[in-house]
Amino acid sequence: MSKPPVIVTDRAIVRFLERVVGVDVESLRAIIAHAAAPGAEHGAPSVRALGARFMVRENRVIFVLGDRTIPHYEVLQNLMRPDATTAGRGEPE
Repeated sequence: MSKPPVIVTDRAIVRFLERVVGVDVESLRAIIAHAAAPGAEHGAPSVRALGARFMVRENRVIFVLGDRTIPHYEVLQNLMRPDATTAGRGEPE
């Protein structure tokens, strides 16, 4: 019987990029935070910046898509703040 393949976690990838490749992860984190902040501060579930689309929930960037990728409506609904208004979208408040 063959052994299962080795699984590499996201954390291991980040640490490899940081410690071996030399990516300054904290500077990258600051760049992303700065780019996403204006939209996140207004409760936007998705912020386009830096050639990416940052998905935001509770003031945290939780994942990143290419900026031409449009997330499904239900994904955006799940990311919206519970107190976000529906005014202007033809929905009752």
